[in-house]
Amino acid sequence: MLMVVRMVRLRTRLLAGFGAIGLLMVGMVLISAQQTAAQRQVTVEVGRLQVLTRDVMELKFRDADVSGWQVAYAWDVAYLGGSAATADDAANRKGFLDSTRALADELAAVHATSLSGQERVLFDQIRQSFAAFLDYDQQVVALFRQNTPGAVTQANALIIGPGYEAYFKILDATNKLIVSVER
Repeated sequence: MLMVVRMVRLRTRLLAGFGAIGLLMVGMVLISAQQTAAQRQVTVEVGRLQVLTRDVMELKFRDADVSGWQVAYAWDVAYLGGSAATADDAANRKGFLDSTRALADELAAVHATSLSGQERVLFDQIRQSFAAFLDYDQQVVALFRQNTPGAVTQANALIIGPGYEAYFKILDATNKLIVSVER
């Protein structure tokens, strides 16, 4: 084999060597370009999942915020009366309304197309339970505004009964959604 190589002229051997090195370099460049494209796709996916994770974590904060404001305006009924406590400009009722708008905005901001099939089911449960919670809240407000002991009792029963059932469905689905998205 060494004899065959020695028979080939130096110029040819050098050209073959540089050609082989050139081919290796071209191969390395192509592999690097392919790996860069793959890394870019991974980076985009990680970014998308980070946004989705932040979005669903924000839902958890808003869930708690909404409930806190509702309890606050319900407590105000005993001190201010039903009509004053549930007026849209009353401090705690306004906080509740602002918080529910913020939660509605957060729900709208979630990129549902980024969710898996099961995650979409959970997300739909959150939206449906939130709608039910808001429906119960409207009934609660209507009862509080009657300013009668019986209506206040009914309103409170509605809050801690079906209202909380809807609220706890929101919490449960939100927590499950968070766990799924984080995985």
